[in-house]
Amino acid sequence: MEGQIDNPPPAGTAPLTLEAARGLLTIMEDAAAPAADAGEGAPVSTAAAVLGQPADEADAAAPGDDAAAPSDGNEDADGGEPDEPAIAPPASWRASEKEAFKRLPREIQAVVAGRERDRERAINEAMRGAAETRKAAEAERAAYETERRRLQQEIAAIMPALEQQIGIEFADIRTPADVVALAESDPARYALWRAKQDALQFAQREQSRLSQEAAQEEAAAIRDLARREIAALLDKRPELKDRDARARFNRELRDYALSIGYSPAQYDGNLSHLNLLVLEKAMLYDRAQKAKAEALARPVPRVERPGTAGTKAERAAEERAQKLKRLERSGRIEDAVGLLRN
Repeated sequence: MEGQIDNPPPAGTAPLTLEAARGLLTIMEDAAAPAADAGEGAPVSTAAAVLGQPADEADAAAPGDDAAAPSDGNEDADGGEPDEPAIAPPASWRASEKEAFKRLPREIQAVVAGRERDRERAINEAMRGAAETRKAAEAERAAYETERRRLQQEIAAIMPALEQQIGIEFADIRTPADVVALAESDPARYALWRAKQDALQFAQREQSRLSQEAAQEEAAAIRDLARREIAALLDKRPELKDRDARARFNRELRDYALSIGYSPAQYDGNLSHLNLLVLEKAMLYDRAQKAKAEALARPVPRVERPGTAGTKAERAAEERAQKLKRLERSGRIEDAVGLLRN
């Protein structure tokens, strides 16, 4: 019957005609339907059986789930993945390091850039934490200094009043014997005198302690300022890092400062490196002016032309010889008169 294949030839033994192909498709569709109902992947295996191929070869030839999807136009010209934006090198790196970073594989660039971001983030957090700690410490120190000044003012105001009160109320207590007699005769009044004496002594000790503490902090602040100023001076004048050069610089500058009116306390109390540099410029300028004045004051030796006679007689003799030669060449009367006048 037309449109059907009773006995399809084995695969590879005869050409596949149009009618045979139609019959083959019909057989494959009929075989695929029950296999799909059974949940099995029958179409590939059935086609393999019809075409005379082993089932495993047919399955290997058939496209699977991981077959390449059609191009959507986002790939580059070579069929690879689209170009991703370049990873920028860390901003804190030097130019040569940035160039080396660009030559790294992209995977390594991503790792390095991520670690650098983490490192910079940690550094920034540490710096913020240190700044906050320093700010809190400065605020605490400022508050303490304010409280200390308040206490000093209160004690300074209390002590004279307390001394005056003791002097008025206990004017009769002048010697140690008076104190013993007061204790024996009037214990209550003695206890009051003792309490006010203790209060006065406490105020005196506290005032001394606060003054010493303030002096120590001021000295520490001066030492810290001096260290910073010395570091700034050495940064601008690296040759002064040598101890001998620094000692010579200080000695010469101190002598010059005292010569122009500085007192020793004024020079020694100066902490600004800028003041020292300005003073040095003034010293060098004065030295240059002094050297210039001394050079102008020295007599300048007379410069003789090369070949001229040194004495007056020698110069006159040479001048006469020149006039004689000129007369011999010219024979003029004027030259003869000039020779006679010589």
